Amino acid sequence: MGISLNIIGAVIALSILIISHELGHFLVAKRSGIGVPEFSLGFGPRLFGWESGETKYSVRLILFGGYVKMAGEEPATATGSEMEFLSKPPGIKARVVFSGPLFNLILAVVFYSCINLFLGIGTIDTTIVQTALKTTGLKKYDKILSINGVSVFDWWEIERRVDRNSDNVLMLLRNDDTLTLALPAAYIDSITPLISSLLGDVERNSPAYNAGLKREDRVIQIDNTEINEWETMVDIIRRSPGDTLEIVVLRGEDTLTTTVIPEEKETIVDNKVKKVGMIGVAVHTTRKRLGLYSFYQGLKDTGLTIWLTASFLKQLVRREMSPRHLGGPLAIMQFAGQSLSWGLASFLSFIAFLSCQLGILNLIPFPPLDGGHLLIILIEKISRRRPSERISSIIQMIGFTLIMFLMLYVTMNDIIRIFKR
Repeated sequence: MGISLNIIGAVIALSILIISHELGHFLVAKRSGIGVPEFSLGFGPRLFGWESGETKYSVRLILFGGYVKMAGEEPATATGSEMEFLSKPPGIKARVVFSGPLFNLILAVVFYSCINLFLGIGTIDTTIVQTALKTTGLKKYDKILSINGVSVFDWWEIERRVDRNSDNVLMLLRNDDTLTLALPAAYIDSITPLISSLLGDVERNSPAYNAGLKREDRVIQIDNTEINEWETMVDIIRRSPGDTLEIVVLRGEDTLTTTVIPEEKETIVDNKVKKVGMIGVAVHTTRKRLGLYSFYQGLKDTGLTIWLTASFLKQLVRREMSPRHLGGPLAIMQFAGQSLSWGLASFLSFIAFLSCQLGILNLIPFPPLDGGHLLIILIEKISRRRPSERISSIIQMIGFTLIMFLMLYVTMNDIIRIFKR
């Protein structure tokens, strides 16, 4: 079931991303007066379709992705007609090429917004402080009651209400005393929530799942250590890959005891790969629907994903991050299946995250990516002439070869990670 779920999740996710990408090219090409002989959903033999104007719309046997065929897109097929892609001015060609990555980013905003509106954003149901810099004046177990005069009831509201450009006024509850404290904007990110040991989603076929642990179980003891906080529980599990741990949980009014063996997995800590124990459980969150705020939060989520992707690429270029962290098709399959097992909200978040990455990576100025085409169009704009067919073919061939080597490298990364388990 695990492999089947991975394949199903990956096919659905990648199909949505590819179709969205190609739809961007299609719509802008049509609007720019470029002929589009065919827009296809899927690959392989044509099952059925219809025609509208000069465009043939097809649904094909292998429902995985799709493609758009533009008139005169390749020099070998160009005749000089004004409706051909290569006959258009550089500005129009750039707009058509850029529309693919742009639609991937738009898709991310739509998915994130829909999650926030219909399913709700996952938030930690507490306003109690776990850690903070000493200079903030906050202490562990302080309960934040309001920020800048607005009451807060969970951690998402704290993050929403803080002003990151000026000092914030916090009202706290500390040992039954109510205090007021000024928090400088520079220290906001140093504050973390106190998370209980209540389990959230349990990954299917994980050590926790196989041990019988369920969502809403509250871990109260691991071996001889009493557990009250998530951080304490995680610290023990991470230090115990391959060890047998006896876990005591509260399930309703019942106390249950089970054993679990944490899997050894690689994770990134301070930009370094570290092997730790994991059992496949998530922090317990409650889903909060955001109403009209959903679209703004969707934009923020998309912006954060773009920033994370760009930061990772920058670290790779500066050699601050090892290329061994790059994942390929097998990693996408694994994460797709994993997110699908967590539920609809998690799966849609994965698609939105991947859509952002596809949009950003496609803008890298490297053939045959869209960014490579944009670079060639820029050269054409500056030199006022299109590169010859021979030069374009050589550039595309070199780029394609290097992309294939990269795909082989990331796939080998995936295989090595699988066999290291």
